[in-house]
Amino acid sequence: MGIAKPYGNSMTLPYIKQFFSGGPNSIRAFQINSVGPGIYFQDQNNLGILQLGGDVKLEMNAEYRFDITRMFKGAIFYDAGNIWMLPSKIDKLGNPFSIANFHNELAMGVGVGIRIDLSFFIMRFDSATPIRKPWLPENNRWVAQQIDFANASWRMENLVFNIAIGYPF
Repeated sequence: MGIAKPYGNSMTLPYIKQFFSGGPNSIRAFQINSVGPGIYFQDQNNLGILQLGGDVKLEMNAEYRFDITRMFKGAIFYDAGNIWMLPSKIDKLGNPFSIANFHNELAMGVGVGIRIDLSFFIMRFDSATPIRKPWLPENNRWVAQQIDFANASWRMENLVFNIAIGYPF
């Protein structure tokens, strides 16, 4: 978790100092830097290259790792979190961070992965799907019941593959 506040006469943090969520080292069920701020939906098709960052980040990851063979390892994981703007800076980008309400705005995902352990580095191949999308209407945010691996359009929209080097945490 983290919080950052601009200082001096700056109104916002520099882009490279902002928090982002989603991707191979974050919430793996979402595309890189696509979660938040808050309940704001960052449409990857219309947004372009620059994603929106935040001032507050809360993220949790749990991963169970197990041996398949000496060189191949497996993993089952759960990721949750989001980013938010500080209350003084909100501008049509969802809700500002609130201690009382942050749990209603968490993105959550689950997945499985294979690790190739070559002792000097580890290569990860993860596949994940969202189980909670914070930008959906409040009563429709849990999407686990919609999982349908047989449906090609569902897979295209909800199945995220990540390739990375090293462990995510």
